[in-house]
Amino acid sequence: MFTLQAWCPGIFVILDFSAGLMQSVLFLERLGLHLLDVNIAGGFNMKKLVNFYVANPRLIGAIYCAVPSVIWFGVVLASVPFREVYVLRFALCLIVGCPIGAYLNKYGLELWLMKHKIAGPGKIIDGALNGAAIGLGTALLPALTALIKTHHPEEAKTFIIALYIASALTGFIIGGTATAAGRDFIER
Repeated sequence: MFTLQAWCPGIFVILDFSAGLMQSVLFLERLGLHLLDVNIAGGFNMKKLVNFYVANPRLIGAIYCAVPSVIWFGVVLASVPFREVYVLRFALCLIVGCPIGAYLNKYGLELWLMKHKIAGPGKIIDGALNGAAIGLGTALLPALTALIKTHHPEEAKTFIIALYIASALTGFIIGGTATAAGRDFIER
């Protein structure tokens, strides 16, 4: 029977997230974004992060889809017996989901920037709602892959609904946070 514990054992997820976070920071360092730089006031250099986000919205949108897919695939490989369908699901998530995430993130950023430059400073709620829509759109296909050759369609439907809600909430938080940081650093 499908259980949440079988799909995401806590310790593995935490360790995988920590390793993934460190790999992401190292990857961004190689791209020239030094996240660990400190400005004169002794704080985090948020302007570089905002400029990187505005310059690379497609990359970030693809990462929004790829990272959860990789984590899901790692958890599945570590916790349940291997089935070939897991590779198919993972491939569909990356091949179709990442381009959708890249397009949606670029489009959402363009919408917010247009409002920010034309109608006054962009509001946090606008960015949060854009983020929720991007999160939901990015999770649309990867969540549906749970229905491919499943032995538990009812549990898969519950998983899809929970994933859509979690993706929208995560996108809402990320969009609101990015907007709160971006509106102070992006010129009108």
